[in-house]
Amino acid sequence: EGDVDREVADFEVPPGRRGLAASQLAGTVRAIRVDRGQPVGPGDVVAEVYSPELLTMQQDLLKTHLEAQLAATTLASLKNVPGAAARRVWELESQVSGLRSRGEALRRRLLTAGLTPAEVERLVTRSEMVTAVPVRAPIAGVVVNFDKVLGQAVAAHEPLFEVHDLSSPPVRAFV
Repeated sequence: EGDVDREVADFEVPPGRRGLAASQLAGTVRAIRVDRGQPVGPGDVVAEVYSPELLTMQQDLLKTHLEAQLAATTLASLKNVPGAAARRVWELESQVSGLRSRGEALRRRLLTAGLTPAEVERLVTRSEMVTAVPVRAPIAGVVVNFDKVLGQAVAAHEPLFEVHDLSSPPVRAFV
């Protein structure tokens, strides 16, 4: 017996065939839904991150939506009153417009954070809040790396998972 020289091989997947899954908001890892070697599709939820910022954004959208509804109802009622003050009508029109713009901006932020359009719609129509940021697989492939644990704090955009598309052979190997 003696020492046997072993060559170590390493391989590199082209950049277009690998992706990193990260939470769009800071928080703590609440759930891990995949394991190394598991195949995933693009958009599959691979983890969930509890984020107070997500809850705050959802509350802001609900509040803005309700304020816009109230202002729109008040405006409609005021327009039906003969001799209503034109200034008050203009103020309410401006308020409704501003609230609707703010609501759309909040909707876009929630969609960017990882919520689906259906989840945002349920938030507005039924007040159903999403409790954690879904972390989605960026590409179809296989989970090859993650080093986080439940309860670990993560920063916004910090990579949690690495996914490689191993469906076709272009791989550079180093021996």
